[in-house]
Amino acid sequence: MGLDKISFAELPDDAKAYFQGVYERALSQFRGIVDEYGISPGIARAIAEARVAVLQSELTPVINSLDAAGTPVACAKGCRCCCTTTVPVSPDEALALIDYLKATLGEADFAAFAARTHAADARGHGIASVERHQLKIFCPVLNPEDGSCLGHAVRPVACQGYLSMSLQACQADYEDTPRHIPHPIAANLITQIVDSTRTFVLSEAGLGNAELELTAALVAGLDTPNPEAGWIRGDPIFADAVYTPTRPEDLARMASERGETLD
Repeated sequence: MGLDKISFAELPDDAKAYFQGVYERALSQFRGIVDEYGISPGIARAIAEARVAVLQSELTPVINSLDAAGTPVACAKGCRCCCTTTVPVSPDEALALIDYLKATLGEADFAAFAARTHAADARGHGIASVERHQLKIFCPVLNPEDGSCLGHAVRPVACQGYLSMSLQACQADYEDTPRHIPHPIAANLITQIVDSTRTFVLSEAGLGNAELELTAALVAGLDTPNPEAGWIRGDPIFADAVYTPTRPEDLARMASERGETLD
């Protein structure tokens, strides 16, 4: 789920000031959550809910501007084209999903989610992103009935910030990876700033951070008693859930085999 890149130094001064404001607003929100909750179970979900709200607030003007320009974001509820990609998450994001789903799903539905999670991890554990995508291993947080996200209110930043400008490209990527998916650069920068600020505040509070693979991280959390307390203590509960990215040379090789070049 790579984001299109641009150097902050390349931006004009007014744009730098705007993004500095994004950082300051996010910093205030996340530090406020830490001050309110302290370092105790419940902070992961609180941080996730705050991050979803902050990022939604910051992205809405960008999305509205794209709509007004006649180049709307292509993402819509029920579209699952990107839901077989490998999702990188931090420990707090995985823990927030488990906490939220325990609170919002009935016992049978939560058990079904746990079973889907273990089955998905059994098929794709440790497999690099593009190979996993080709196996069509759907995210276990998806509602199997309508394709909606059961954890939408606390979805990882990699999902929330993934705004596609082309449904056609997404469909082609789903059917025959890899494809370049165009993203709005302003939205990518906002997402990076908010995510980096969240990481900074958690590190400032002494909470561990690592890049994990979503399904493996969910399995680790589901299989560990009181996983958030363990994470807060520094227990290595996510040691077997490390994210495995696809190497650029592998993407280039696969594109070459199809007679194509990557953008």
